[in-house]
Amino acid sequence: MTLSNYANSKNTDDLLETDARPLDIVTRKARQEVLITSFIAENSLSFNVAPNLIELCKQLSNDQTALNSLEMSRTTACYKMKYGLRKTIKENIIKTLKETPFSLNLDESTSNAQESILAILVQFYDNNQNEVVVHHFASLKMESSNSEAVFKAVVNTIEDNNIPWANLISVLTDSCNTMRGKKRVLKPDYDQAKHPTY
Repeated sequence: MTLSNYANSKNTDDLLETDARPLDIVTRKARQEVLITSFIAENSLSFNVAPNLIELCKQLSNDQTALNSLEMSRTTACYKMKYGLRKTIKENIIKTLKETPFSLNLDESTSNAQESILAILVQFYDNNQNEVVVHHFASLKMESSNSEAVFKAVVNTIEDNNIPWANLISVLTDSCNTMRGKKRVLKPDYDQAKHPTY
């Protein structure tokens, strides 16, 4: 039985019905734990999400009035993620890369649609968190997955966002032939003055 059905059932009314005696904190916490674990099970989420889910609930409950009126469909969530949160996060990452030394983590893979995808992660020291963090920066569809195409894709991504090459301190790849240049060189002819890191 899903939570929505469970909430409308008589059993839930019996479970949540209170008498004149106040419920102790252990019982109240246990009821909330049931809701959290049920939500995780119904949505096939990782158990690792439990602490973050609880923290989310605490943050949302700070504004009870707004929370009670909150509604969001799947379409709305997708739109806000793509054109709101995603845009803001990327702008913040680009701003940081323009001011902070960073490393690139590159990995080329094949999607379920048999498309070649180059994933670009950035790694840098975050002064706010006081630790080194890794963020997804871009996923690029590649017409060709050879080393020259990978190189050009990385160069275009960096330069299109006006990120200084001087801030790039290292590039991490796996050991496949394309990425490490065993069969084809990952570093083709280039302008040494323009791309000093390479």
